[in-house]
Amino acid sequence: MSMPYLSTAESQPIARTSQRHRDIAYASHAVAHHVQTLDWLVRVMRDVDLDPAGKAVCASVAESINHQHLALATWLEARGYGPVDTPRASPGVAKSLGAIEASERGATVMLHLEGLLMLSIAQALTFSRMAAPGELRSIASDQVAAHTHLLNQVRTCDWN
Repeated sequence: MSMPYLSTAESQPIARTSQRHRDIAYASHAVAHHVQTLDWLVRVMRDVDLDPAGKAVCASVAESINHQHLALATWLEARGYGPVDTPRASPGVAKSLGAIEASERGATVMLHLEGLLMLSIAQALTFSRMAAPGELRSIASDQVAAHTHLLNQVRTCDWN
């Protein structure tokens, strides 16, 4: 079985993409992802009946994501890109958590947080490995370290 590959013609547009465009695309996407995650976390902490340990982990995740969000937004604004307009998380997400049996809410929040953090780690790790040395690469590397630490907190928290 042969593996699919990009022909020379297909790979040329990718090769022509400047590092600056890749940097801006990564930062813009990450900012949008952070805004949606923060909105979801605010709704969960406000609307979902979690035990104090679960709420503390959610607050730690929100604080870290907000820090990364501000670093990326500042980086974009310093290069002439304004705030990224992004849709907020669906109000149905937090409301649907309310329909889950109380005994399962903590585990559902934990699984969602775990997925969000793993996605963030994967994107930042991929970007930091291909990025040119500089401030944005440093921000992405810091995000990998911070979100890996948070992922361990999420996984070790007693969500009952």
